[in-house]
Amino acid sequence: MSTIKTFARPFSAPVGRPPPPKAGKPAPAATAPAPRPAWQPQAATSAVRSTKPAVAVRTPPPSPVAPGNADLRLELFDNDKALKPFFTGKSYGDPKATNAPFADRVSQRMAVGPNQEIFTETKAVVRATPEKVLAQLRDPHFWNNGSVDHWMAKPDGSFTYALWPAGKLAGVKVNETMHPPQRQPDGSYVVRIDLSRKGDGSQLMPGQAEGLAYMVIKARGDGTTEVCGRFAGVRESNPIFNAEQFAKNHLLGERGELKAGESFINHLLPNGTGFGAMLQRAEQTSP
Repeated sequence: MSTIKTFARPFSAPVGRPPPPKAGKPAPAATAPAPRPAWQPQAATSAVRSTKPAVAVRTPPPSPVAPGNADLRLELFDNDKALKPFFTGKSYGDPKATNAPFADRVSQRMAVGPNQEIFTETKAVVRATPEKVLAQLRDPHFWNNGSVDHWMAKPDGSFTYALWPAGKLAGVKVNETMHPPQRQPDGSYVVRIDLSRKGDGSQLMPGQAEGLAYMVIKARGDGTTEVCGRFAGVRESNPIFNAEQFAKNHLLGERGELKAGESFINHLLPNGTGFGAMLQRAEQTSP
């Protein structure tokens, strides 16, 4: 079992003593200290000695968040230091999508919080419109080489289903509700996916993950589309894997290389899962 990485709090520089007030003027009233910022998962770092003078680092402003979208944690995923790199490659490992003409390389990041909440991201840029990607994503075959059952459309445009990412023989199951796409102020689409232990109540076997997952599908100026799949604070209850192993296997599954995992069980799981073939179909159906 691998150990869970811990994340250090950012270093705070000492504050100098303020100058005394000028004669004849009252001293300014003391202000209450600013509230401690919310936890942000940090990549593992090591201490580095430097003889160069310290340079002030400008913190970028937080990304705009549409009302009701705070749980997407966009400010976290937009922070390059919040999640550590997990994989960068020229294509998905999915053998059915190895030759897909993805415009950019596939990249993945991850972090595990102090309460074992999981944050992951798989990103790729494809030569297809957002609408083509959405059409493929809202199809029972969106996840390649796994198994999807209990697929049911709801009156509000959502779908409920059970996803077995590595097939039913692997025993890993996630009950999901995929909601209709939400158009964002910047023109992108967000597709929320609720992960639940109980699902919609129609299944006997509970799922092994609970929390929010979502896809961000955003057109770029060059005619391509950026596709991001994210876990935004998911908790797992798998009896075999811990949170870090579960996160890694999720990312391995998304890119179609489950056999590359650390556990001996991974060698028994199928490769070729994930989003690769779905994105390739979106490219093939584009004009």
